[in-house]
Amino acid sequence: MEFAAASIRDFTIWASPEVLVQFERFKSPKAGSSPREVLFPFEDLLFAMRKDLGHSDGFRLPESRAALKRRDLLRLFVNGIDSYLGGAT
Repeated sequence: MEFAAASIRDFTIWASPEVLVQFERFKSPKAGSSPREVLFPFEDLLFAMRKDLGHSDGFRLPESRAALKRRDLLRLFVNGIDSYLGGAT
């Protein structure tokens, strides 16, 4: 619990407004939310944090066909995310 309180305090001091908005959306899901309604706000928070740190998610390596897109960061945390959530984003 102490760690969570310290993390929220650090967010409040150091994070951009975009990160704070995405954090609020992630931590306050509506009752009865679907997995999609919980997981996508988490991914939106991760994208906002990466942007805040200066990462360009549009950067493409020569061997890469596409920039990061919806579900790419979720795949790092949830095995089988595509079959779990289905096809549409």
